[in-house]
Amino acid sequence: VSPCDYFVYRAAPWSPWLDLLPDPNVMSFNSKKFGLFPCRSGVSEHYNVAFLNIEWVPSDVACQFELYIFSSKNRKWDVKPVLQDLSRSENHKVALEHEIDKLINIGHDSLCLVDLWHGIILLEKMFDDYPVVRYMTFPKPVVYTTDAYGETVCGETAPECVRDVACCNGLIKFVDVEYCYTDETNGNGWKATTWNRLPSWKDWRKRFTVDKTDILVDPSYAAVLPELWDNNTKNMELKRLICSIPTLSMLDDDFLYMITKMNEEDKNAWIISVDMKHNTLQDVAPISAARFSILSSICHPCAISKYLKISWISAIAVGDANGYIYEGQYVSIRACLGNRDLF
Repeated sequence: VSPCDYFVYRAAPWSPWLDLLPDPNVMSFNSKKFGLFPCRSGVSEHYNVAFLNIEWVPSDVACQFELYIFSSKNRKWDVKPVLQDLSRSENHKVALEHEIDKLINIGHDSLCLVDLWHGIILLEKMFDDYPVVRYMTFPKPVVYTTDAYGETVCGETAPECVRDVACCNGLIKFVDVEYCYTDETNGNGWKATTWNRLPSWKDWRKRFTVDKTDILVDPSYAAVLPELWDNNTKNMELKRLICSIPTLSMLDDDFLYMITKMNEEDKNAWIISVDMKHNTLQDVAPISAARFSILSSICHPCAISKYLKISWISAIAVGDANGYIYEGQYVSIRACLGNRDLF
């Protein structure tokens, strides 16, 4: 029995509601790793909640899968067997290595269970009689990071500090950030590479690689970040910023968002948006950093900007039209850059 109660909340101007999910009496339900799928019938208020129960079979060093789906229409959980489109080595990898860092919906009937270090368990055809599970390995097996002494560090940091996965219109997007600690970049140089993949493709397709030191910064950003001015080059540059937590846009673009500070102790921070396609700084927004570290994952991607007249808030967890919530704080998202509102 789960020690927690879980609710589904729908925000709506006409009739918001909070719905208690019944306990399916499965231990893995408590992991909070489940997907929410609105019903597709017009403006129906009904929804489905799904999670994949992964049972390890020690004798085979392998996994068995069951799909649990809760329907708000009939108020019960259904259990389905899952067909495996996995090689034996992939099944072993899931059994021994896969840890779910995040879940992503793909369309109306597929769910990605993402391990940012290793790959994606892709659950397809969820609402058919026999759903199918398969595995997608990332294009690079590990992240290589060079420390201050020139030594290679592999996988010793939190995965969300160097990688992210998002989805837009069925296309899975992946970013891998390779950090390089040098004096020139204030101890925090990096290169980011993005990849795309449709579930039907056999492999990932590389998109863009951007080096932090090469990103073009418009002089107008001096109004928000005067610290970026370099007296030697007479240009605005990002090399002095400490950057972390890469976050991909959920929209049809090539934007990458990162949390930045001038130093670890700084009480001020900024969220920057980098246009990977054109190698430029797209936008900057200041946030209060008094209560979190540069390594804290405080922002959550959403696609609300697709429905509002705002420019780049797609990487931020938005509460309403006036602000967003993170770490228990309420922060205004209205900011100005020159005479232009960012939000």
